[in-house]
Amino acid sequence: MTDATGREFEADRLPGLTVGYQDALIVGALTGRLTGNGEEMLFHDFRRVSSDVLIGAGVGVADLSTVGLVVIHPHYMPMARSRLALAVAGRLRRRRLETGLNPNVVTIGARPSSGEVPDGLALVAHPVQVHEADGWYERAVWEVMLAEQYDEWSHHCSRPELGWLR
Repeated sequence: MTDATGREFEADRLPGLTVGYQDALIVGALTGRLTGNGEEMLFHDFRRVSSDVLIGAGVGVADLSTVGLVVIHPHYMPMARSRLALAVAGRLRRRRLETGLNPNVVTIGARPSSGEVPDGLALVAHPVQVHEADGWYERAVWEVMLAEQYDEWSHHCSRPELGWLR
């Protein structure tokens, strides 16, 4: 179960994924159907992408009308980090839909190097806590935004009703 602000995640309840040792985009859309715990179900698919365009391609795919969210999965990323990035992306998207912000969400499980991020994109850290068998751990999932989306998001950050998942 998660706390009211959506910062806490149970490791054993994260979305199941198997991508393997490859550069890929995890492309998802919310289906509108609810699971037993009241959260919307997520459909996802995988697309292999060349590592030199991985982040830019993720942002481009997220802008398609049939796509709800994208997780960037570099081949070196631990699968657990991409699973967490997918769970965070789903919550970010739902919150943005509720508040009228641009709902396109692109996440990555760890901060990419500055050389991997194309010009015109912004990175935003979303701190979360993950409960594993032996305790709670602090993690950060990084969101990749177009500059204009970042401007819109940061303008609304001061609104307390948006909570942490802005």
